Amino acid sequence: MSKTWASSLFILFFASTQISQSAMDVFSFLIFAWWIFDSRFVLRKSWRQSLPPAPFALLFGVWTLVILLGLVIEPGTGWEKDLHRILEFKWLLNLVTTTALLNRIWTDREPSLGQFKIFMGIFCLTSVYAVMIFVLGFDPLSPSRVLDTFPNGVIRTGGFLRQPIVFAHLMTIYLCLLSGFAIENWNEKAIRTWLVSALVLGFAAIVLSFTRGAWIGLVAALGLMTFLKSKKLFLSLIFLFVLVFASAYFFWPPFQERIHYAINGGDFERVF
Repeated sequence: MSKTWASSLFILFFASTQISQSAMDVFSFLIFAWWIFDSRFVLRKSWRQSLPPAPFALLFGVWTLVILLGLVIEPGTGWEKDLHRILEFKWLLNLVTTTALLNRIWTDREPSLGQFKIFMGIFCLTSVYAVMIFVLGFDPLSPSRVLDTFPNGVIRTGGFLRQPIVFAHLMTIYLCLLSGFAIENWNEKAIRTWLVSALVLGFAAIVLSFTRGAWIGLVAALGLMTFLKSKKLFLSLIFLFVLVFASAYFFWPPFQERIHYAINGGDFERVF
């Protein structure tokens, strides 16, 4: 498969992760099939050489082992539940195959400006839609659908996926990648406007999902990236985080209630 087709496949997969879990699974399988075919029959690599980089292969192996041990230690009550538990590794499979696809596409060249704008356009569109659901109080594409709402009436946005937790964690992965890209390419004026727009909208969408695990993961990832890049940048991030957190805590009741519930609600361990 040419790199043009591979790029198109990745764009479709990226869009599917923002819109539909079923579509995401379909494109993930297509990427996996492409990866095996391209490595084994086009590039003429051995099966061992076709494996992903060592860290990802190790993670995939450990993940699979944990799932299998879980089935042995605590068997399910039926084959449907056992099958569902086995398929839990598909999330790591998505990561491994997508990484392999990106390595194949951009081995000898950077992504083009056109590709970058497509990625940012999709990301900004899904972020804007997620924010719109929160502001309007209903889903414009499905006004009759009952939204995920807290007892106090505050809505949790889930974007096109309509599931706040899944939406927030997927957006967090992309926002971490985008933040790392922004840190390394901030001086590129041609893409700075796109980066700022995507970062602001992405952060807003994740915050309005009220998914605490995604919040914690995003802050931790940004802290590590900035610390490795520059101690000054890291300290600036800490100052900004404290300022934003304090402002939201004291002036935005829904945020304050979510933090209180995380600490006193009895599910703090589940969040982590």
